[in-house]
Amino acid sequence: MKLKIVFCLSLNVIFLVGLYNSYMEVKRERFIKKNQKPIICNVVELSKMAKASSKCNIEYKGKLYKNIKANVSVLNLGFNDADFYYDEEKDKVFYKVDIIRIVNLFLVSFFISLLLWFIPNNKFTLF
Repeated sequence: MKLKIVFCLSLNVIFLVGLYNSYMEVKRERFIKKNQKPIICNVVELSKMAKASSKCNIEYKGKLYKNIKANVSVLNLGFNDADFYYDEEKDKVFYKVDIIRIVNLFLVSFFISLLLWFIPNNKFTLF
């Protein structure tokens, strides 16, 4: 019984914290996109391994920002003035597309972890 309580509660807390952090990140990025113009930066490198893992390296204000998730099929090497935004508080450059999928992933995982509480105590085992 203690094992179930500790396991379920810790899993719920982990997913809830992940949900909160990812939601706040998406909210901050949307605020920046609404209130700022895209930055003018130099796309230095494009790497396309798969659709979900396309990344690029850009240079902005003399600093190199690596592994920015972006849709590299529509980007070209050289100067770009329409696709990237800069977060001054976090010193981070991000692509214009929302990352709402991570919020959905944490939300679904959190609700699934809540279902673990319905497993009877005598049938709950980890292995």
